[in-house]
Amino acid sequence: MDGYFKTDRDRFVNALKAIGVDTNGTIEPVRALSKRFEDELSLKLAAAEVGLTEKQFLELMDRSPVISKALGSLRVATLKRDLFIKEFRNIVTEFNLGLIFSGKEINDPRLNNLPLSADNSTATTEGLSSDANELVLNLGTNVNLEMVLIRAPKQKFIMGSPGEEAGHRHDEDQQSVELKYSYYMGKFEVTQKQYEAVVGKTRNRSVFRGDDRPVENVTWDEAVYFCKCVRDKTQKNVRLPNEVEWEFACRACTTTPFYFGSTINSVDANYDGSAAPFGNGVVGSNRRETTPIGRFKPNPFGLYGMHDNVSEWCEVYDPNHGEVRSETADLQADRFPVIRGGSWHSRPENCRSAWRESPKSETKRSSLGFRIVVSK
Repeated sequence: MDGYFKTDRDRFVNALKAIGVDTNGTIEPVRALSKRFEDELSLKLAAAEVGLTEKQFLELMDRSPVISKALGSLRVATLKRDLFIKEFRNIVTEFNLGLIFSGKEINDPRLNNLPLSADNSTATTEGLSSDANELVLNLGTNVNLEMVLIRAPKQKFIMGSPGEEAGHRHDEDQQSVELKYSYYMGKFEVTQKQYEAVVGKTRNRSVFRGDDRPVENVTWDEAVYFCKCVRDKTQKNVRLPNEVEWEFACRACTTTPFYFGSTINSVDANYDGSAAPFGNGVVGSNRRETTPIGRFKPNPFGLYGMHDNVSEWCEVYDPNHGEVRSETADLQADRFPVIRGGSWHSRPENCRSAWRESPKSETKRSSLGFRIVVSK
């Protein structure tokens, strides 16, 4: 009889994991499910109390690091989720953040430059417009690639990591970098469906198959070739991001090791959660494969998967990691490409915003893919 109960429990745990409820082996499944519904109810109530939809309220919550940076005093992101929702509701009310969705100015001038909601933005397929927060590239019949406008910062930003950050390496030393132009970046990693639509099915050698999974097991040259094909098709300056573009977009005005805070867990990202935890984190799960794009929350700029799933090919490795390019770089005999971002196979310290690696261009891994940028 005990065997039947264990089978039912395992099936229930697997069902919870399938809908994103991670028990982590430390909490009973029923309690985990109860906690999930408690958080969802808190969200529904908070959104209703401030006159927003759940989606709008979630978008504001995703921007909490940016809001915190602007106000200089918001420190609610370290609270448990249900308490965070309640405290953040008070912030939304106090500063009338709901005005973002109507295009009106917020009373507090510190918050006037917050990114607009996607609900209030316009998408374009015609070119780089300063008024378009999104760009959609048509890759073929019913295959599009969504991109998000990354606006040029008004001042220099700090790239790299401080020496005391866990996992810091000498090639991550901090420096102040100026990024003078805006650009579009893929909202997600390039998927297998998008890759096949551009270069053909036979070129897709991904290990973990699925139309909505990121393409992986591609070399740097293959990623560059994909960019060339899309560039020829759309007549737009499509290329791989350089390191400055990638890290600014990943950080989204945050200064912590990860855009969602000082540690990482397997509930929020697909990485090797079974490895030694980062900072005050806890040991989690290791999915041992990629997941479909968009499974976890985006960063404040609306980008998904910057810390996990697959690492991403970028432009040429710069020893000083401060070189800004707006055109496709060529590899030379003494220069290598660079990859950024963590993957399903990465230890937590290798998922940080500042982490970088410079393998040979012919490197192929089931944990390595890419995303694209479009610039003027």
